Amino acid sequence: MSLPALSKGADTVAIAATVNRLVRDFNREDRKAPIIGTDTGTAAAYAIAPVPGIVVYEVGQEFEFQATHANTTTAPTLAVNGLAAGTITDLAGSPLVVGDIGANSWVRVVCASTTPTFALLSIQPASFLRGPRPVLSSFSATLGANVTLNNTAAWFDGPSIAQGTTGVFLVVAHMTLTNPSTNCNPSARLYDGTTVWASGRSSTWVAGGLTCISISALVTNPAGNLRLQGNDPQFTNTIMSFNASGQSKDAMINAVRIG
Repeated sequence: MSLPALSKGADTVAIAATVNRLVRDFNREDRKAPIIGTDTGTAAAYAIAPVPGIVVYEVGQEFEFQATHANTTTAPTLAVNGLAAGTITDLAGSPLVVGDIGANSWVRVVCASTTPTFALLSIQPASFLRGPRPVLSSFSATLGANVTLNNTAAWFDGPSIAQGTTGVFLVVAHMTLTNPSTNCNPSARLYDGTTVWASGRSSTWVAGGLTCISISALVTNPAGNLRLQGNDPQFTNTIMSFNASGQSKDAMINAVRIG
């Protein structure tokens, strides 16, 4: 097969320029898949700036990046080379499930519209579970020094954790108490500043004796930091101990987010 002959007087320079432009356009980096960039976004907004980059969005462009964080909303966004950010959806254009993009996972999307919007091409683990996948996390704190319960009407803070206010948490805590001069009947509770989630009371049978109160609870959407608190309604010299055992773990709170 041969190419058609050029007509007499054809502008070969202009034709060559057009052919070269078409070849360059065909070989543009943004027409190749995927274009790989480094995620520099925060929270629910992903951002990449690949080099060479793009100047406009075109349907069919594919982008790949390693997410620095999981999507914690159903409508995360992506911005490429400083262009407008667009929502990332599933392949059907529906909202994602929380956890579809995992922290440190490699993500591939395709530009679905020049609005822009992007469709997630990579594996969507949370969707396979048919519901939101909680980001499991754990929290722990211990008392660092003795606390004297010197007001019978007050609750005194022991160790506390900053777990956030969303989710379901399994909380396990214990507190060791003693009174150097008499037997006592102190109390302990798990409190978030608004709600008492668990409480307990115990006794020391002799002066200087020790008692350990253990409490646990399932806490849903706590109002504030969860804290272990102590109270003695009778005496003002009862002590919440941090190191009676010699292990510095005598008052401790532990929590795991499970939902």
